[in-house]
Amino acid sequence: MSKLLTTTSTTRPASPTTGMLFHETDTNRIILWDGTHYQVYNRDSLIQTTGGTEELHYPQGIYADSSATYYIGQSPMLHFDASHMNGVDKTQVYNDGAWAQYWYDRTQNNYQYTETTSGVDAVMDLNQSSLMSSGTNTLPCIDNVGAYYTPPAGAPTTIVGDVTTFSVLQSKASNGYTTLGPYIGWYTDNSGVYNHMGKNFSANLGATPDPAWTNTGETSWSNWRVMVDNTTGPGLYIGRNSDAGDQVWRPDTRGNHVPITQNKSTSTGDLQYILHTYPMFAWEIIIFNSALTIAEINTVKSYLQNKHEGLNADFFPSGGTIDLTE
Repeated sequence: MSKLLTTTSTTRPASPTTGMLFHETDTNRIILWDGTHYQVYNRDSLIQTTGGTEELHYPQGIYADSSATYYIGQSPMLHFDASHMNGVDKTQVYNDGAWAQYWYDRTQNNYQYTETTSGVDAVMDLNQSSLMSSGTNTLPCIDNVGAYYTPPAGAPTTIVGDVTTFSVLQSKASNGYTTLGPYIGWYTDNSGVYNHMGKNFSANLGATPDPAWTNTGETSWSNWRVMVDNTTGPGLYIGRNSDAGDQVWRPDTRGNHVPITQNKSTSTGDLQYILHTYPMFAWEIIIFNSALTIAEINTVKSYLQNKHEGLNADFFPSGGTIDLTE
């Protein structure tokens, strides 16, 4: 009688024979190597169709209740959540200050990203949220210490065309540098840079800002964007590249809801790793290889503001901020 080969989520064979099946003993899943990457088959109880009411639900996620408050019909390409380090549940994988070696994608692909940056080790931080929220929020986050996470074989390393991104990040420096991946396509700071899919939006604010971009009279980029640094708590960064253009929003308490819009980016977004050598705290990163509708964007925004409430009074106030528009 044949037996199913066993492995674990951290010891998967790198290049098995196409068609090989394994049982992951630590996650109780079946995985199939299709010749390029692993297809992951979860046990029925992994999809939590009830519960997880504060979580983001989508069809190919660990939470998939279509009646949930925060449900959208499109699934992200990648979803990294420091409160789900194993990509499966809220089990606290790492102790405070421990090397956070693996960060698993929260979609059903469950890609295992590995921190292998030479000379530095990203660590788990169980205190930063409490510090930023005066004790009202205790979510874990990653202190990357200038390190980044590289993908396994089969995980996407680029993205092009229709893209929607969300990130909850805090710079550890006064310059405010944060980025969800390789800096040239995605990074922002406090002095005059905001990139999404390779476009720099800060050049759009000059002496006379477009009335469609601001309802509070800002004339400089640093005023349009609330400062995010090592003392403020994280910012909420939202961008979408679609036929409507490449757009970024400022979802803070000042009430601005209209995006800055440029022509649609034709550049290829670099995802050869997650985070960057900039020292940052990272709570959550969600990347869609699709253009979400404005209603879906607001659902994800509301989910993130509810979940991370209290971490920054501007971006994560009680009750969230007003809906964004196009």
